[in-house]
Amino acid sequence: MGNWIVTGGAGGIGERVVSDAIEAGHAVLVWDVRKPSERDGVSFEMVDLTDPDSICAAAERAGAGLDCFVHCAGTLATATATSGNLVEAMELTFRLHCVAFVASVQALLGKFSESGGAAIAIASAGMDMVYPGTLAYGASKAALQRSIKQMAVELGGRGIRVNSVSPGAVATEMTRHLWEDPDFARERLKHVPLGRQGETKYVSDAVAFLASEAACYITGEDLWVDGGVRHGIFQPGVRAAMDDG
Repeated sequence: MGNWIVTGGAGGIGERVVSDAIEAGHAVLVWDVRKPSERDGVSFEMVDLTDPDSICAAAERAGAGLDCFVHCAGTLATATATSGNLVEAMELTFRLHCVAFVASVQALLGKFSESGGAAIAIASAGMDMVYPGTLAYGASKAALQRSIKQMAVELGGRGIRVNSVSPGAVATEMTRHLWEDPDFARERLKHVPLGRQGETKYVSDAVAFLASEAACYITGEDLWVDGGVRHGIFQPGVRAAMDDG
């Protein structure tokens, strides 16, 4: 049906996006430093997404008629204002989360189909919420979201819609070590109004929507897929008050 490029498609949310895109009939090219699982409809190119030159070279080799570019590659790079190599973490996360998306879309401009297409990035609930150790991660995702708004305006004339999806409590390879701690999981889920951990499928479904004709008049937006966590900071207190009432 369509031609997609997905970064970070060898694992986590990206792997699910690739799988669902294939099931929907799309052809998918994965850009990653790891090779994804082999399956019909998926091709792979090793791309260092922290290196704009590597991105530009891969874009030159990409075929024409691109319908959707999805940037899923990411890293946590834990550091705080008082501990860890914060500068190194900031440089890495900004290169991988924000610069890589901007550089990729710009390099692929001549590859999108004549009618335009969709450019979608995986942002994060962490860009608006403060969690220990995520200074660099959250700041880079916030910069990504600001870039998306600007790009949506500047690329609208080309018919390219630029949006993002912000997951909340989703366990992936990057965060599984946290969710395996029962105390962390129990405390974190107290603040999720829907009361359960998210799944990569929920994020992939949001990506599929933003890439579809159903979202043809949506650009410059961020779709939160977080179970309401950003509204739930006082959720335990609210529940207690309701129970007492």
